[in-house]
Amino acid sequence: MEFNAEIFERYVHKVYALCRKYTSDISTAKDFMQECFMHIQENFHKYDPEKGNLDGWIFRVSTNVVLKELGKSKKIPLDSLTENHSEIQDEINELEQINPAQLMSALEQLPVGYKQVITMYILEHKSHKEIAQSLKITESSSRSQLTRAKVYLKKLIINSEYGRV
Repeated sequence: MEFNAEIFERYVHKVYALCRKYTSDISTAKDFMQECFMHIQENFHKYDPEKGNLDGWIFRVSTNVVLKELGKSKKIPLDSLTENHSEIQDEINELEQINPAQLMSALEQLPVGYKQVITMYILEHKSHKEIAQSLKITESSSRSQLTRAKVYLKKLIINSEYGRV
């Protein structure tokens, strides 16, 4: 099996959607997508259908490329987001009741570290151990950033409902 235009066409929208989960900037997402496909094409010979399906392999490679690219251009150190905010205890309990457009808008406003963790945990169903390994943080940092991300997200949504955003 060789990488070809058909494979590109089949996955371009999925990879772009993945990239958009990690950045609200369209230009950056397109750059990430380009890096993903360059990496996929260069390493396509390493894909082994016996070890898993192509969808999973492309998704895994793309996620790793995006995380690597984000690591190169970090504006906010992930560990700086683990400051003590003990007064914040709330969590989002009913995500399914939130307007999807409002939720996506709020997600795009999250700080980079929060967005990475909440995206990996909720949208990609990764464990705190997997998140910690991918982002090179501790599992406890992953857990605390997820909690803080949910609180931040809830505040953004509440504020947007009352016209404060």
